[in-house]
Amino acid sequence: MQQANVARVTALTYLIEREEQRIETLKEWGVQSYNDENHYAKGIKAAKTRIDDYQAQIKDLGTAPC
Repeated sequence: MQQANVARVTALTYLIEREEQRIETLKEWGVQSYNDENHYAKGIKAAKTRIDDYQAQIKDLGTAPC
């Protein structure tokens, strides 16, 4: 059970890193194409929401009884 939780935290951490990269890419595209880092605000907001969800899942795993 603990090994599965470690694997899940590792996967969620990876997903968080990917979403953070996505946010930076969207900001860069906005600046390059529209001179506005918030041009893709909906995509940025969606990525931030996913990050919050992944962080909540990690927190839940940390407080789950083993």
